Amino acid sequence: MVFLPGEVVVDYAIRLRQEFDPDRLWITAYANDCPCYIPSERVLQEGGYEGANAMTYYNKPNKFAPGLEDAIIESVAKLLPQEYHAKADSKPHAGLPPRSPVQSLARLNLPEKWTAQVVAAEPLTTDPVAFDFGPDRSLWVCEMHDYPSGLSGNFEPGGRVRLLRDVDGDGLYDRSTIFLDGLPFPTGVTVWRKGVLICAAPDILYAEDTDGDDRTDVTRVLFTGFGTENYQARVNSLTYGLDGWVYGACGLFGGNIECRQTGEVVPLGNRDFRIDPDRGILEPLTGRSQQGRVRNDDGDWFGCSNGSVGWNYPILTDEIRPGLSLPPTVISVPIENARQLYPAIEDYQRFKLSGPAGQVTAACGIGIYRDRLLGEDLAGNTVTCEPVNLLLHRLQLKADGLTMRGERSPSEQSSELVTSTDNWFRPVQVRTGPDGGLWVADMTRAVVEHPRWIPEEMLQNLDVRAGEKQGRILRLIPRDGTIREVPDLTKMSASELVGVLKSPNGTIRDLAQQVLLWNSAPDSVPLLKQLATSEAPAASRSAALWVLARYDAIDEATLKTALSREDASVRRQAWRVIAASTSKTSRTPIVLPTFVSFAEDETDPFVLREFFEALRAHPDRQPVAELSQHYSRHFGDRYLQFLVLRAVSNDNWAKFVENVVEQPEPSPAKLRPLLSISLTENSEAAMKSLLASLLQNEITPGLMATLQPVAEEAFQNADKPPIWLTDSDTDRLKQIIKHAKTVFADPTKPEMERNASAGLLGLIPADREQDVSLLVDNLGP
Repeated sequence: MVFLPGEVVVDYAIRLRQEFDPDRLWITAYANDCPCYIPSERVLQEGGYEGANAMTYYNKPNKFAPGLEDAIIESVAKLLPQEYHAKADSKPHAGLPPRSPVQSLARLNLPEKWTAQVVAAEPLTTDPVAFDFGPDRSLWVCEMHDYPSGLSGNFEPGGRVRLLRDVDGDGLYDRSTIFLDGLPFPTGVTVWRKGVLICAAPDILYAEDTDGDDRTDVTRVLFTGFGTENYQARVNSLTYGLDGWVYGACGLFGGNIECRQTGEVVPLGNRDFRIDPDRGILEPLTGRSQQGRVRNDDGDWFGCSNGSVGWNYPILTDEIRPGLSLPPTVISVPIENARQLYPAIEDYQRFKLSGPAGQVTAACGIGIYRDRLLGEDLAGNTVTCEPVNLLLHRLQLKADGLTMRGERSPSEQSSELVTSTDNWFRPVQVRTGPDGGLWVADMTRAVVEHPRWIPEEMLQNLDVRAGEKQGRILRLIPRDGTIREVPDLTKMSASELVGVLKSPNGTIRDLAQQVLLWNSAPDSVPLLKQLATSEAPAASRSAALWVLARYDAIDEATLKTALSREDASVRRQAWRVIAASTSKTSRTPIVLPTFVSFAEDETDPFVLREFFEALRAHPDRQPVAELSQHYSRHFGDRYLQFLVLRAVSNDNWAKFVENVVEQPEPSPAKLRPLLSISLTENSEAAMKSLLASLLQNEITPGLMATLQPVAEEAFQNADKPPIWLTDSDTDRLKQIIKHAKTVFADPTKPEMERNASAGLLGLIPADREQDVSLLVDNLGP
């Protein structure tokens, strides 16, 4: 029997029955004094109950921290004898060596119209965990050759970055050079200017070849301090953003990050981040991706963790103003059956902590397919690697308010996008290739689980480095062999690069955009403006807008054209450009009031998000009246409501509140968030406006609940009342409290009304003893 504290959510019972013998397990909740729901990782991410703000009712300052579920399950595992643990097969290979690249390809199950090719394999690459495409058609590969515990088991660094080239032009790589080695468990490589950015915790490095021999001559630390606690969860996946920043995943463990160029130390915690490598700046973001942070063409960001095939981050930053609650910033992408997978074989390698067959346990290397060569139905989908289950899992995305959710393709209701019957197939990263294919890093290892998670008795029979001399990079392309021609962007003029921005391939567009920014070609501005205002695909126009913005060459006419487009994705980027073009970042900052009218009738939540963020970036020119109208219009939408309230500057707050109060019949519910902020910020003018409206209302449960924090503040220090409280306000509050006592003492009143009234008892010091007696007399089962 397992006794758990408090009211544990159902996820715990499900997981315990997966990880332990379900026929011999009895689970009892409410087993000791823990006065709240015990959320799972899912509930924490979704933000419900004790995964949101409910912990304040138990006198706790914040919600439970991530990792609670694993901590509880691990505690149960330590208490239960080994014979109660679920059995798992740790030796499915039966001594078989790894298959050749060709033999492994034959074991893949692919969509009917696809085929697979090996573009690079051992000895050209071994142990690939990440890769990136160079603008000169080269391929950069990050190899964790020291996995799992160092080259000889003593944790000595042995990771590498290789540079692969296609010498004969057949589309397959035939020359490999070790660019840099001796790295500690590296997790990512990203092309930057004349070199690459490398993730090798605790550092993010920049390395460059200056003499043309494909080996590094300059290596320097840009950022340091990232966590090294877990070899499967380190800083990784530096990805280009449309805005020119480079976004990264913290890998679950962030840290206090030192920016070597500026000397600043950023308390990142366990948040993801973005960097400007040229200026040496790092900024925290919302979200915590374990391995992979990627975006789609519109700039929506996604990540994953070992137990989840996809997260979505609807708000970029978690900055809040005092008194304003942050809505959930991490949303699980799968709509249903989030952990269900359909591997091609049942006898794949699992351990005790791997969970049951067919469940997500090692999700990593998430990608977004940003092309249409492999089919319209794949465009914009997430594709996530699952190396334990030997497969690639995809979700088709759709907007749900301001979040992105996903569901299985109709053709994959009980199957997966790609599976394999080769037990050595270990996909760990997937990318959209510049040729339109889907490229996959196959680490090709016998064991992908780290030894720290494998029982000692099983380790004795395992070679945890088996496969250290193998590794493949695959590409999945149409069966007829059709691929896109990949240009050498380093040999193109600025005007030719602008033309490449029209490519239907997201990887090529990103590279062309980066090369334009790195080479700074102001003579391309007329062509960029022409593209930004043309009828080209939205992704191409968006890229042109951002190059203009980074050139500090964006103008009013171009932005107005973008804001008037029917395509919401272009309007989104126009508002983002406006937000980025402030007096702090631009020689010619945007004049905000010129554009406000374009949002008057806006209904798309993603465009509205960027509009509100633009208003926040320009606090000195905010249209207060329009903001107050948007607050009322979108009240009840937890994201848009939050974004409006976060956008209002301190200088405009009182006027904003006054405008909301003057709207027809402002309800207590609508004024409650304004009251919380005004109380916290001690805004005298705002509080007077709010009380003038609230105190004249009929006494309802909603009004009593709304006024509880006001009464607490009003009566906690009778000798020094708040500056916003008048004598008449005090008298009216006392009348409402008197009414609350009458309601609470009447057992015939509805429970909701009595509960609301209870919050006003005991607040007036002179009445406290009497109120306590009233509470005691009326409390009971």
